[in-house]
Amino acid sequence: MKKKLLATMFALALATSSVACGAQKVEPATNNNAESEASAEAAPSDSSNENAAESTSSESSDASDSGENISGVVNGTTYENKFFGVKFSLGDNYKFANAEELQTLNSTITDLDAFKDNKAAKKALDSGSIMVVTYAVDGTTGKTLNVVLQSVGSLAGALANEQSIMESQKEPSISALEAQGLTDVTAEMETVKFLGEDHPSLVLNAKINGTVLYQRCICLIKDGYIITFTGSGLEADNYDSELLSAEKTE
Repeated sequence: MKKKLLATMFALALATSSVACGAQKVEPATNNNAESEASAEAAPSDSSNENAAESTSSESSDASDSGENISGVVNGTTYENKFFGVKFSLGDNYKFANAEELQTLNSTITDLDAFKDNKAAKKALDSGSIMVVTYAVDGTTGKTLNVVLQSVGSLAGALANEQSIMESQKEPSISALEAQGLTDVTAEMETVKFLGEDHPSLVLNAKINGTVLYQRCICLIKDGYIITFTGSGLEADNYDSELLSAEKTE
């Protein structure tokens, strides 16, 4: 029964992560190991230093396309996003979605690698794309953590502050869970400590096969972009423990 429930949780989380709390389209977080190999191969030779300098100068002239990767990176069981200044260090039981699983979530995009580029990612966001940049599941308890990225401009009618953004996601999130077969769905706002400060959060409860699913969403805003973190699970006391244990990055 437990294995069946965990399998249901995993399938449900994959389905709802693409629609709950604002998400519609999916892009992966950058894999640091893969990026390191690519960087080594792409490093300019001494004979091309002049061209490399020109390229660097051009990129640095556009502040929105330089700096930290807006979608963050995954290292082992840690997700870190220096652009928004947040890091999640998950337990050994957590597993991040692989490329195939992300591709399943993102059937409309054929080349996920293309969106690992910061400039391409921001262009997609500014065009209205909404990305699940990473997704992780605890194979023992079924708890999940997913991260959604979007532009402030893609939230029609919502003011650019955390409270109004979370409020605007109440009805869409309820509808998304009900569409997946959950019942008795409720949504309410709560203030919680996140990264050492008070933040508004959206808390959803719903029933699946007689079991209650708990879900909490929190968002941050920076430079016209919104990142939303959603933790879910079946235990009322700790379903959001990993979410609320996030650390600040420098």
